Amino acid sequence: SSDVCSSDLGAYGRADAGTPVIDHLAAEGTRFTDVHAQSDFTTASTLSLLFSQWFTQMVLLRPRSPGPSLASAFQGQGYSTAAFIGTAVLFDPRVSEGFAVYRSAALESGGVWSAQRTTDEALRWVQAQRRDHPWFLWLMYWNLHSSDAQRDEAQRQRVISDIDSELGRLLAATRGSA
Repeated sequence: SSDVCSSDLGAYGRADAGTPVIDHLAAEGTRFTDVHAQSDFTTASTLSLLFSQWFTQMVLLRPRSPGPSLASAFQGQGYSTAAFIGTAVLFDPRVSEGFAVYRSAALESGGVWSAQRTTDEALRWVQAQRRDHPWFLWLMYWNLHSSDAQRDEAQRQRVISDIDSELGRLLAATRGSA
């Protein structure tokens, strides 16, 4: 989710985080300590990340793309690519560029998918992939943007813990994949 902060995670010192999966990933991988969003708008930050461009360049170039997206680069190297987006907020068509499969709550129901539904959608795709073929998967959980999770700290931590559990379910299913 775009609303998770380092202070929400056990890997960054929160004792009651309830994020064992994310904490394990952080322990095995690279942990970032200085991260900045390009914009406080989800679509703008997402486009900046996917195209490796400053937000202002993305606005000035609208509606065309500034070049190949991250997903296009993976696809160009022979990866299968898919995105499962649990929100109706990412309305810019450039977000889907380079994804052979792009499923979004916005396109299918006009609403928001639960973390479980987002993971279920991704799992169906993952399980259809060849075990010896590389793939790139982008998931966007949206649950933290709910008004309850924004106002109530206990609810916020429950949502983060649920997302952590869903990531664990996805990772368990991908063991042995390329």
